[in-house]
Amino acid sequence: MNKKIFSRADALLSLVGDYGWSMTEDTVTYAADSPSTPSMKALDAEVLRLEAQAAATQYQRDRAAEYAKLNQDELRFDDMMNGTTVWKDTILAIKAKYPKVAGVK
Repeated sequence: MNKKIFSRADALLSLVGDYGWSMTEDTVTYAADSPSTPSMKALDAEVLRLEAQAAATQYQRDRAAEYAKLNQDELRFDDMMNGTTVWKDTILAIKAKYPKVAGVK
């Protein structure tokens, strides 16, 4: 079972911005000058879109976490000095472990 990471409030922020609405539990109140007033159905659809986008780009966050553990400058320098390919091999292994999702930019 997938845990939801986005809420209707996140959907409101995405669709309307941070002005012109307030939310208490599942009740949305829009200001008279709110730029738009999406329905609950539209908010639920936006939650699903945000969830799908987050799932499709998870590989980017996973790769970044692995890259952050590396001292890439030292790896590249050592490769240059020793004629090795440790840095390139490590980067390729991370990319293979967390493959890019087709169609994601």
